[in-house]
Amino acid sequence: MHDPQKRAACAPHTDACAPAVQRCMCHVHVHVPPPFPTRCPTCSGALRGAPADSELALTPCRALLCCVNPQAAGDDYSYIMAESLADRLAEAFAELLHERVRKEWWGYAPDEKLSTDDLLKVKYQGIRPAPGYPSQPDHTEKSTMWSLLQPDVAASITLTDSLAMSPAASVSGLYFGGKCSNYFAVGKITKEQIDDYAARKDMPIDEAQRWLRTCLNYEP
Repeated sequence: MHDPQKRAACAPHTDACAPAVQRCMCHVHVHVPPPFPTRCPTCSGALRGAPADSELALTPCRALLCCVNPQAAGDDYSYIMAESLADRLAEAFAELLHERVRKEWWGYAPDEKLSTDDLLKVKYQGIRPAPGYPSQPDHTEKSTMWSLLQPDVAASITLTDSLAMSPAASVSGLYFGGKCSNYFAVGKITKEQIDDYAARKDMPIDEAQRWLRTCLNYEP
């Protein structure tokens, strides 16, 4: 649990295989009544029940549909349906990967048997947030993921100038396996946090403010 009075702007995560890489994330910076802690996504890797040596994993995946382009034939409805199907397949594959992490690769829940309804209610141990989630609003952390995993080479998933994934039917995220890990929102970010966050990321303050503008509790 973190003291909300301290200057806890972001928590670095250094990958064991790439010691020069640091992931920066924001803490909840407002007073939170007990028993709820002032959280940061990287806390999930350090909490009780996290798999040893496997506290953080990165995953990009995409759906690939091999079909005639219906848009080229002027069939906009079929094109929209194909796009929708690709989106669903990418999400489903990401969910399957997370299940295999829990049951096999990290193996902290080998006997997990959940219904589809339970899976939709996230009753399993661990979380799979992504850059842009309320708990990690900074999309620039995708650049760190891409530099580590090179999904542009392995899966032809690229990032646009606004750090959206292309093709659109792509999913990326972070896996945390701690028993106490859960989804939450960072909420509003103070100027003090932005200054410290920008320093940790070696990023100009105005750029950090631009990427986190919707989260600021002040006008830059």
